[in-house]
Amino acid sequence: MRVKSWDWRGRAAFLLGGIVAAGHPFAVSAAESDSLETVLITAQRAARTSKGATGLELTLADTPQSETVIDATTLDTFALHDTNDMLKLVTGVNVEQAESDRTYYNSRGFDLTSVQVDGIGMPFDGLIVGDGDTALYDKVEVVRGANGLLTGTGNPSGTVNFVRKRPTNDFQASGTLTYGTWDLKRIDLDVSTPLVASGQWAARVVAADQSRDSWLDYYHNKRQVLYGVVDGQIGDRITVAAGFSYQDNKSTGAMWGAVPLLYSDGTQTDYPVSTNSGQDWTYWQQRTTSSFGELSVTLAPRWMLKSTATYGTYQEPSRLLYLDGTTDPSTNLGLVAYPDMFDVHTHSVLSDTSIAGSFDLFGLTHEAVLGLSLADASSHTFERDPPADQSGFDAPAFPFASGNAIPLPDFGDRYIAADTHTLFNRVYGATRLSFTKSLKLIAGFNAVDYTASGVNYGVSGDKHEKSTAPYLGATWNVVPHLNLYASYSDIFQPQDYLNPALQPIGSAKGKSYEAGAKSEWFDGKLLGTFALFKADQDNFAQFAGYAGPDFTLPYYDGISIRSQGFELEVSGKIAQSLTLHGGYTQLRMTDPSGADTRTFVPRKTFKLLGTWQVPGVAGLELGADARWQNGIRQFDAATGGTVEQGAYSILGAELTYQVGSRVEFTVRGDNLANEEFLTSLYWNQAFHGEPRNYSASVKVKL
Repeated sequence: MRVKSWDWRGRAAFLLGGIVAAGHPFAVSAAESDSLETVLITAQRAARTSKGATGLELTLADTPQSETVIDATTLDTFALHDTNDMLKLVTGVNVEQAESDRTYYNSRGFDLTSVQVDGIGMPFDGLIVGDGDTALYDKVEVVRGANGLLTGTGNPSGTVNFVRKRPTNDFQASGTLTYGTWDLKRIDLDVSTPLVASGQWAARVVAADQSRDSWLDYYHNKRQVLYGVVDGQIGDRITVAAGFSYQDNKSTGAMWGAVPLLYSDGTQTDYPVSTNSGQDWTYWQQRTTSSFGELSVTLAPRWMLKSTATYGTYQEPSRLLYLDGTTDPSTNLGLVAYPDMFDVHTHSVLSDTSIAGSFDLFGLTHEAVLGLSLADASSHTFERDPPADQSGFDAPAFPFASGNAIPLPDFGDRYIAADTHTLFNRVYGATRLSFTKSLKLIAGFNAVDYTASGVNYGVSGDKHEKSTAPYLGATWNVVPHLNLYASYSDIFQPQDYLNPALQPIGSAKGKSYEAGAKSEWFDGKLLGTFALFKADQDNFAQFAGYAGPDFTLPYYDGISIRSQGFELEVSGKIAQSLTLHGGYTQLRMTDPSGADTRTFVPRKTFKLLGTWQVPGVAGLELGADARWQNGIRQFDAATGGTVEQGAYSILGAELTYQVGSRVEFTVRGDNLANEEFLTSLYWNQAFHGEPRNYSASVKVKL
């Protein structure tokens, strides 16, 4: 797990996926066209929709895949300030916090390799550095299953799409102060205002500042976020937007790798919940900036051309300690210490231009979109090694007695370890054809051109791949409020991994299927979804070992995997005072022989969030959330032991009391049963999740 390659293309691609902001076309009617000058931009703000799974503007009920939407109200109610905390409560998604500051997400058994903002981004390798702040977002959409039309690839896990906040049509302002366990201190500010009386120009500024200690020894995190955007109208058919975002996330006492899970005899370790494999002098930081611009032109009453461009920078300085090996169960000795320093710099440019709209044919309305995306990222990784006598030495007994049990090394001069360049370009198109008012067919394609070049720790990463993948989907409104649906997508997932010969392993390929039903209840306020899914993937990269001159370059075997299962989900209001979001997922993952594989992925998961506005008590709301997963395990070939994590559930609750229309008090508790659990079995190292904790906040609206 001491991966010096640092997954450079993955971070470059994730940066592109995480910094883009783009609006969505709003098709005005012919009757409105005479007054476009006064309504175009305000209508866009009021009715901004999402592209969902297909690049077309569809409702959840009309989308032929499983999709979950977490809106800003839910993010605030359940204090889901962190991307990781938010995704832990999304149906079918698992958050693998393998290290203190690096995380994998998976869905339907496979790593999520597409994180986007406003429907635009590019695939990455699945490894997330840092924990993003959700203050910038109006909602978060999670589309599960292969959705090549949205991502450019057909990875069968899914896509996370963050929808940024935009200016509102009227003045709004709020501030929130939060204090909680482990000296949590947080302040949020959100101000939106029209800039002219007509509302055609408006601006919004969002800021957040958070600091917190941890249940982990000598670990501390500080995060700062700033976002600003202006949008407006030029003439009677053109709208523009421009904005900037900045995030600085720094952790001290950070872990590279984590706590060993097995003793040298193959039995499982049982260290205290607070155990940290880092030291006081270790840190991990991420600084991200993004400047973006957007142009939308109404070509006709129902057709719009939209073009976006963004320039982003990313820096990741770190000073870390990795502990290799296993400990003796009697002496707790046996670990080998490897300190190191890194500094990653990435620059990226991404543009997307599309034409979207609707047309009438044979008395029915149809939709279409055609677009071109161009992405260019360069990444440079610098390193500072310690002297030979200060690396690869025997560590003291573990857990360490203090945060300075291993002294800070005398790191050498900085040198460049990796210098790489990635291009990801695609042409895409989709149309939704209406055969009848109740039967719709979606057909689309992606033509992808992927190029990588450069050197990564002495190994060439040059590769060039092309693929054209189809997407097919259908929905049938059998009776009012009941849709049957089905979808198919090819799998094409570029993989920036090396095979045992230290050559590029190539892309994973395969086929993905989904079929199910979506039903609306309570006058369309509650949506229920049942989905059956299956994905067959070949040449899927599975970690196999380390190679290279110092055995720090990971290599992978290409294997075949089948994932299949079902999901149940409900989302919306049961009554005016009761809201529910949640679901159950069950799956199997097998190799060609039928044996279980990726056993660290839970086969059964359940998620639920609910709020209840208490009748008869004005302003009082109660909320609760729960997540459960079955037991998981991971075999370790080096010791012959197996790590196990039993089934567990995490429960939370909140109480909100609103005083008038401007002041709101909230108290919240998480992991109320104080469940003890490991955050991941992705590797043979992990750490314990957070114990019981509380927070209180006050929100003031102007």
